[in-house]
Amino acid sequence: MSDKKKNLKGMNLREKKGPFALWVWMLVFFVIVVCAGMMLAFFLFSTPPEPKEKEEMYEFAPVETAALIPGLWRLPVMKIPVTVEEGIRLPLRLGIAIVAEEGPDGLPRLLRHRERIISAIREHVEKGRAEDWESVAGKLKLKYELTDLVEEVSGGVRVRGLYITDYMIHWPT
Repeated sequence: MSDKKKNLKGMNLREKKGPFALWVWMLVFFVIVVCAGMMLAFFLFSTPPEPKEKEEMYEFAPVETAALIPGLWRLPVMKIPVTVEEGIRLPLRLGIAIVAEEGPDGLPRLLRHRERIISAIREHVEKGRAEDWESVAGKLKLKYELTDLVEEVSGGVRVRGLYITDYMIHWPT
């Protein structure tokens, strides 16, 4: 009599309802969840965090470069917020290399005023507009402005060359 029990839909309760048992479906579901979790973890943690850079960073040039160019002072990267339009400020990565006119003798005179030079460059760039510096003429204008500014702030140390080595504006995404 128990063989003849039927549910509401008229199916025999002892019949299998599919080719796989419940544990097979649970195993497949578990494998899918594990794979999805691993993919999510890979996407979240695969990229290394960006290194935090100091706002003001300056150092002497490496020995090989200093030997080739006497009197070189390198400011590798400064992040300076730049006003592009009304109310928008973007960080500008600015690397600057300055070559003193007097060679190795002019470099110590230039470095005596390093804090004033860095703050003057920062103030000058903050006042400027980034869209002017996207063109070649704008970059040349910035280069000449910074050359005159360094000579003025350093108390008359002549600058033979000023090079913008790392010039990039980070646009917001």
